[in-house]
Amino acid sequence: MEKFIPAIIGIVLILCGVLELYLTYRYSQNIKKLKNQPPTAPFAIWSGLIFGLFFIVGPIIAMAGGLKNMNQMASIVGGILF
Repeated sequence: MEKFIPAIIGIVLILCGVLELYLTYRYSQNIKKLKNQPPTAPFAIWSGLIFGLFFIVGPIIAMAGGLKNMNQMASIVGGILF
């Protein structure tokens, strides 16, 4: 039973990432229809894309056995993004 809990958490996070990417895509399509676009729209789309990809790629790496190097990967990704 203890082996299934990390897998279930990983699958839930991947589904959250897919949902985030879908909602970001839908938001970007709705923004294109507006005449006066909000000034924060590009940041919202960019951050939605980054969080969606992080929630998909992170659990896949963790479930593939990359937990030993997870801290190093998180610092590299954090350094690139911020």
